[in-house]
Amino acid sequence: MTEVEKKIIRDLRLQARKESQKCYNPGCNKLAIRSHIQQAEGPLREIADNGFVMQLQTRPFFLEQRYSFIKEHIKNEKGSVLTFWGFCNSCDSKLFKPIEQKTYDFYDYKNQLLHAYRGFLSEHYKQEYNLKHYKLIFGDKKISKQTKNNWQHTNLKFQISVCFGKYFKQLFEKDINKKKLWFLSKANNFEFITLKLPRIEICTSTVFAYPYEANVSKDLKEKIENGLPIKPQGAIISISLVPHGQYTYCILGQPLESYINKLQFNEISKFTTEESLNLVNGILIKNIETWCMSLAFYDDLRKTGKDKKLLLEIHKHLPADKKRSTVKFNVFEEST
Repeated sequence: MTEVEKKIIRDLRLQARKESQKCYNPGCNKLAIRSHIQQAEGPLREIADNGFVMQLQTRPFFLEQRYSFIKEHIKNEKGSVLTFWGFCNSCDSKLFKPIEQKTYDFYDYKNQLLHAYRGFLSEHYKQEYNLKHYKLIFGDKKISKQTKNNWQHTNLKFQISVCFGKYFKQLFEKDINKKKLWFLSKANNFEFITLKLPRIEICTSTVFAYPYEANVSKDLKEKIENGLPIKPQGAIISISLVPHGQYTYCILGQPLESYINKLQFNEISKFTTEESLNLVNGILIKNIETWCMSLAFYDDLRKTGKDKKLLLEIHKHLPADKKRSTVKFNVFEEST
């Protein structure tokens, strides 16, 4: 890949991310606004210093430095802090009103579900805009055929991820659209656990999945080509870190259906505070790329050189075969 091609690909990536899309709410045809995955005047404001936070930044895979922390304002005009093209203004306000109150129940199923849904759609949107990015690459006449061929396999992976995402989107919306029976766990499609942690200056709402080998059958290929929802073998796991007052609430969720690679919530419910923080630490480093921290928290890391160590650990655990390995570095060691 030439340097000229790399620049073109970077520019096309920005172009794909700038484009709005139709509101994710079924039946709504309005254009989406850039929605925060955590409320700007809620959890994000809780950790912001004069409106600023340090956000983990990801860059194209062909760059040597894949990750960095960037100082950003939570109401940046570009909408770069924990935002995505999700819902129109009306749907966003109406749908997520229960979790945008000054106080609400972090253990309530509906509230847990809404946090997970918003974080899930942020990641689903990324998979979809990656496909838009590749479409632009494949259609660009200045990019060589060889370079385009090198992207074909990755494009297929994102096609599969989008089909998986469509399946989970339907599961979320079945529960969100229920009028009653929130309290009946057997009637729900997801399970959640909320951990009440000491105040940590980190905010996120996202999902991840542990790697597994997927068999691409002929039937599966046809569904992928048609962009149809596909039930995956592996579970998606949602995590929301919500700073609120003296505490940070960690909401973990996953589908109730039978999947491989699920978390054991029965065991997690018995965790000590130290064990819970170790779990969160591992997820932050190995599994997610969408999160931010306060300037003060980052400054504490920087003073001891832990900011560089953290980025090295994140990069080290990027390969799929490292997702189950033990993380020896602990970002909370000096911060709780």
